[in-house]
Amino acid sequence: MLTLIIQYLLLPKVLPTFILPFVFFFINRRYVWFSILLTAIFEVVVWWDELCYYESRGIVIYAMLIQLLLMTVIIMLLKIVVPKLNMKKRFTFRVQLLCGIMIAIASCTLSFALHKSIFMNIAWIIYGLMWIFNPVIPEGIDQSRGRQLARVAGVICIAIGLIVRFGVG
Repeated sequence: MLTLIIQYLLLPKVLPTFILPFVFFFINRRYVWFSILLTAIFEVVVWWDELCYYESRGIVIYAMLIQLLLMTVIIMLLKIVVPKLNMKKRFTFRVQLLCGIMIAIASCTLSFALHKSIFMNIAWIIYGLMWIFNPVIPEGIDQSRGRQLARVAGVICIAIGLIVRFGVG
């Protein structure tokens, strides 16, 4: 039974429910609730075939609402537990770049496994939002100018995600 639950939690349709709140919480805590909106959009894209079929629409909407409710509980628990642990509040430049690489690898894997190219576009948008909401810069660069450049880079990443079609599917 436990293996069945773990296999369900690792499905690409369910995984963002657990990953996005943690990513947003550790990048910038003010925007952690934005992860619910991104997950809702992600779920509509991923579950689109099931949503269009009239017999499965109700159960899919029910499953999506349960996942969003679970995300809310995870965010509330993070807001209660993590401040007591005295963890670092923000990512550094290097950690944020590594997160971008991990997001790119995960999105490429999902695109390849599910034959839906939209995951690459979503990865570009998430990476751009990371730079807009948490504009970290390397040491030795002017803070105000560097933050502006980081936000401009975030807008460029979002534009790439919205304009470019990375695959045929």
